[in-house]
Amino acid sequence: ANGRGWKGRMVAMKEPPALYCDRRPSCMVIGRAFICTLLVVAVGLLSACAFTQDPAGTAVAFAKASTGALKHVFGLLAFDAAQLARHTLAHHGVNGAFVPCPVAYGAYLTPTLTDVNYTVKHAMAKCGVQCDMISTCEAFRYSVNDGRCVLLHNYNDTSGVSHDYQLCRKKRLRKFGRTEAPLFLADEYVEQAEAEIPIGGNISVYAVGSSSLLWMTWLDQLHLVLRRLGYTLPVVPPLAQGGQLYPTDVIACEDTKYFEHLKTTRYGRIGWSSWDFSHEGWEGCQKGYRVIEGHEIKCQHGAGCAFSHEPVFVSDIAADAARSNITLIATWFNDDQQWSSHYKCFNGQKHTQHQLGTVTINSLLRTVRSIHAKNPNTWVVIMGKYPQTFHHITYKYLRLLNSRIRAVLETEPRTLFVDYYMPNQDEGDFFQEAHSGHPNCRGSRIMAHAVLKRLYEERILSRGLRMASLDKSKLLNSSCDSMNAGECHSSGLCWVDPMDRKCKNYGPGSKHFHTVCKGTICEGPGPHVLTVGKPKNASRPLRN
Repeated sequence: ANGRGWKGRMVAMKEPPALYCDRRPSCMVIGRAFICTLLVVAVGLLSACAFTQDPAGTAVAFAKASTGALKHVFGLLAFDAAQLARHTLAHHGVNGAFVPCPVAYGAYLTPTLTDVNYTVKHAMAKCGVQCDMISTCEAFRYSVNDGRCVLLHNYNDTSGVSHDYQLCRKKRLRKFGRTEAPLFLADEYVEQAEAEIPIGGNISVYAVGSSSLLWMTWLDQLHLVLRRLGYTLPVVPPLAQGGQLYPTDVIACEDTKYFEHLKTTRYGRIGWSSWDFSHEGWEGCQKGYRVIEGHEIKCQHGAGCAFSHEPVFVSDIAADAARSNITLIATWFNDDQQWSSHYKCFNGQKHTQHQLGTVTINSLLRTVRSIHAKNPNTWVVIMGKYPQTFHHITYKYLRLLNSRIRAVLETEPRTLFVDYYMPNQDEGDFFQEAHSGHPNCRGSRIMAHAVLKRLYEERILSRGLRMASLDKSKLLNSSCDSMNAGECHSSGLCWVDPMDRKCKNYGPGSKHFHTVCKGTICEGPGPHVLTVGKPKNASRPLRN
C-alpha cells in the first residue's frame, strides 16, 4: 500500500462504527473487550506499516488516528460503566431495590429507590397512564433496562417478561361508601405523565369571594369531581374569622346528595366587592374613604358600602389561602354592579366600566400578592365573571373585561384566570329563581368543569375530567342518550349518573333554596337539607 492509501484508511478510522450487541452485561463486557483488542492490534499494524513505507508522510496522520482510536476506546469503556450501572440498578438497585412505581401504583414486595433520573420516572409514569386508560388493567411490569411496558390484567401474569421487570399494581385511591359517587371509570378521565399534582395526591382547596360561594354549588361540585378523580382533599383549617366549610342557602341539584356533605373551606360575603377583601382593615381610610387608582371608595362593606363596619384583614385571608394548594378567587363579581346602588360606594359619582375595571385589577393584585407573600407555591385561580345582565346575555363589555383582567393577572407567578361561556336565557335554563342573577346547578357545573379543564391544561393535575370542549355548541348539546362520557361532561344539559354510568338529562335544580349551614363552622349539613318549600326569609337582595 502506498502512503496515500494508508492515509485515507487511517482518516476513515477516526470515526469507527458503533457496534452493539445484546444489552446483557456479559455480552457488553465480551463485546467491548473484543473491540478494544481489535483497535489495539489495528493501531499496531498501522504503526508498523506506516513507519516502514512512509514514515515522514504518515507520522501526522498516524498520530491523529491513534488519538481517535484511543478516544473511542475510552468512550466505549465509559459507556460500559454506565450501562453496567444502569443494568445493576434495573436488576438489583441498591440492596435489591427497584425504581419507584408511579404514585397511584404500589410496588409488589419490593423496596424502592428515591434517587432516579427524570427519564426513567417519566417512562414509568407513561406506563402507568397506559394502564389507567384500560379499566381491566390491574397492574403493569416495566423494565428500566429494556424500556418496555407490559400491561397486566392480573397481578401474577408474568408471560413474555424476564426477571428484571418490576411489578407495579394499582392502588385503591379512595374508599367510597355505597351511597357515594365512586371513582370515574377510565373512559371518563384523561391523564398526563408530567404534571405537578400526581394521581392520588393531596389537593387542599380554599376559596374567597362573594355570594357565589354561599348561594351556589360550583365549589362543592368541583370538590366532588376532584374526589372522584382519585385525589385526596384535606380540609384547610378556616382560621380567618368568618371562614366556613359549607355554603349557606343553595338549591337542590340532581347530584346534591353526593357533594353537599363535603367540606370545602371558603370565606364568602354576600354583596361584597373585590376591594372589601383586599386591604388591611381600614388602613388608608381618611374621613370614611380610601383612594384606589385615583377613585374614592367608602370604607364600609357590602352592597352600596352600606353594611358592616368590621375591619377585614387581607393578611388573615392570605394566611388561610397559603395553607392550600389551590385558592379560588371570586371576589369581584359585584364590582361592575355599582349602578344598582347608585354608586354609593363612590360617594354617588358615576363610574365607567373601564374605571371600575381598573379598581378591580388593583384589588385582585393586592389579594394575589398577599397570598403569595405567605406562600409563593399556592396556585391562585381567578374565576371569570358570568353575565348579570338582561336575559343573561354576555355583552361585549363583559368579554373585554374578562380578557383585560386575565391579561394583567396572569402575569403574576402561579396565577391563572378561568374563563367560560354561560348560556343566556334564550339558549336554556342556566340561572336560578331562588337567588336571582346567580347560575343554577347547570351553571355551577359549567364553572366547576372550566376550573378542572384549566388546571389540567396547565399541567397542574395529572388526571383530569375527559371533556370534548366547553364551547357553546358542546354546552348546549342535549342529545344525552347518544353521548360518550367526554361529550356528556362537556354538555351543560347532561351528566353521567354515577349509579348506572349512563348519560342523562341534568336539570336546572329546585326553584327554592334550602339551608345547608348557618353560622361559621358547622360539623355537617343542617337539619333543613331536604327542605324544598320556600322559607319566609327567601327574599334576598339581587347581589352576587
